[in-house]
Amino acid sequence: MESVPGPDRPVPTSRPPHPAEPEAALAGWRVEAAAAARRRRTWLARAAEEEASLAAVVVDAAERGDALALELAGGDRVVGRAWSASPDVVALRRPGGDDVLVALGAVATLRVGGEALAGTPVGLPTGRTVAVPGDGSLAEALAGLVGERPVVAVRAADGRLLASGELLGVGRDVLTVGHGGGRVHVAVAAVATVAWRAG
Repeated sequence: MESVPGPDRPVPTSRPPHPAEPEAALAGWRVEAAAAARRRRTWLARAAEEEASLAAVVVDAAERGDALALELAGGDRVVGRAWSASPDVVALRRPGGDDVLVALGAVATLRVGGEALAGTPVGLPTGRTVAVPGDGSLAEALAGLVGERPVVAVRAADGRLLASGELLGVGRDVLTVGHGGGRVHVAVAAVATVAWRAG
């Protein structure tokens, strides 16, 4: 039976250890550990980007009150500071002072940060939120505004004006806007943005 090295039986070495070798070995291990930590951080950052979603980006931006520049699939551009978001819609305060809800399904690209507004000061709404109950859809967000009867501008992704006037009602898949003594019914699926003057 072969004996195992232990406190009474030291590990055989071909030469006695040099006093500087433990420090050198420890320094080498520290370098290896730091490199492994950097690789892990890089891997985690890459994994987070691979798992990212547009909804998560806008929700994070709204929590921070970031400036956003949204290019819509139809070519229109919306710029402002995010102040509320759900998985389907983001609310922005534009440089002119009006608020706009943007359906995320209409967004082609998004830029986050100071360059989005290029130095244009935009104040955040105070004490005002868009209630996004239920499923967090554009229709649900607009339903939270109906009681205020705001004057809205409803646009498609290409910037084309679909309707403008007083927001009278929101159904499951249609919104109703009062205009010129009549009513315009707009399919929610066609809507990219709804803007109103912040009050």
